[in-house]
Amino acid sequence: MIKESEALNEFRTIRKNLPEYLKKINKPVMGYFETYVPEEIIYAAGMHPLRISPNNRQIAVGGSKIESFACSVSINFLDQLLNGTLAFLKGVIFSRYCDSLRAIADIWQENTDDSFYHFIPYPTISTKESINFLSDELKKLADHISNYFNIKINDAMLTEAIRISNKKRLTVLKFYDLIKNGKIAINSADFFSVISLATIMDSGEYTQKLEQLMKQMELTGDRPIENSIKVAISGIMLESTQFFEIVDKTGMRMVTDDLMFGSRAFKGLVIKTKEGPYHAISKRYLSKIPCSVKGNIDLRIDELIKDCKEADVKGVIFYLVTFCDSEECEFPILRKRLQAEGIPVIGLEGGYRVNSEGQFLTRLEAFAEQIGEEL
Repeated sequence: MIKESEALNEFRTIRKNLPEYLKKINKPVMGYFETYVPEEIIYAAGMHPLRISPNNRQIAVGGSKIESFACSVSINFLDQLLNGTLAFLKGVIFSRYCDSLRAIADIWQENTDDSFYHFIPYPTISTKESINFLSDELKKLADHISNYFNIKINDAMLTEAIRISNKKRLTVLKFYDLIKNGKIAINSADFFSVISLATIMDSGEYTQKLEQLMKQMELTGDRPIENSIKVAISGIMLESTQFFEIVDKTGMRMVTDDLMFGSRAFKGLVIKTKEGPYHAISKRYLSKIPCSVKGNIDLRIDELIKDCKEADVKGVIFYLVTFCDSEECEFPILRKRLQAEGIPVIGLEGGYRVNSEGQFLTRLEAFAEQIGEEL
């Protein structure tokens, strides 16, 4: 039986009413699009770092500015810029991520003359040289923010921002561990809502609410967890609440993930180095579990297999955003490795929002029946 929580209801409300929440932020808001942009530098500048997420609106004008084979998530980001949805931002920071987002960055720069814009030329591998290179680039980012907004960012401010972000990461990872170990029962849609807000809400506020949620929801030994089929969900930018609700309808329940804004965003802390805070931040972001556009795929798959075994999942649901070439290349390798470990996998493909609920529901029900036979 899943225990209700006041904190969980607050997370649900914020997720359902994101525009209203964002209006209440009393700091300048700096946008970014993926979890390789260091939030610590934005916090150190006294600003609010906001990971822009796809909204649920039909794309109207974004598709006219870029090729139709760009991923729908990136086109949605562009649409939000062009239709004024993101007019409240003081600026945006892009990094060298995927081809679609790099194209969006160029178009964004051409269409915004009165707001801050910065592009980080990100390395794709972690070496001593690449860490030093990124450290220098992050200093350039901080200098650009300082000069543009006429503010000062010093090492003390950066160190405090690192402390705040590290505390959030540790709290999120504790939440994951409690779910994997059966101490907290939460359905997939609520799990998604809570985790997705970690890179949207103020870090201090988020950490406090998540700590409250864990205290309210942690189950004692004599409280049975609702009978459901435990699964992991893998992908990059899967941000449709409806999709996770479909998973719940099948009797499956996400207990861990391999999502860009999910567990991969929080594993690994910024550890102090003698070279200073920029070097420490650089080392952490280049060493974290990589997305398919970065690094060695084996690191990602090894971590997913480890999480699946710890959580005793019965299967993995992989969601591919159409035209995401890097994920399409990695999926066959990921599937082969997981199946070799005895972990069933289903691959689904779609856009930034669910347009075919019936089709997804049918396929996921069949998958649930397949992996649930052992229960």
